[in-house]
Amino acid sequence: MLRVILNYPLGKTEELETSVMLNIIGEKNHSGLVHYIGLNETLQLHKTYVHLYGKKETKPGRKMGHVTLIGKDFDKIEPMLNFVKENWKPIVTIAVAV
Repeated sequence: MLRVILNYPLGKTEELETSVMLNIIGEKNHSGLVHYIGLNETLQLHKTYVHLYGKKETKPGRKMGHVTLIGKDFDKIEPMLNFVKENWKPIVTIAVAV
């Protein structure tokens, strides 16, 4: 925004890499202390970043955090995306935002 106000040229805007964000959402039929199954496996994936919001209890539909996956293109990210979706069980549900 500062560049616009000072009438400076805008920076480069080309895409450097592709990213996908998965929301970690409280399981439909679970309330109580949160337990993340599959967290360690997810943390071992290359260019995969887990952001937990520090909430100790989960409720149905409550956003508990998100996972960001980064790669050169979606074809490179998709296997990791599927791995994360399949391995986070059963206490949280994953919702995808691309």
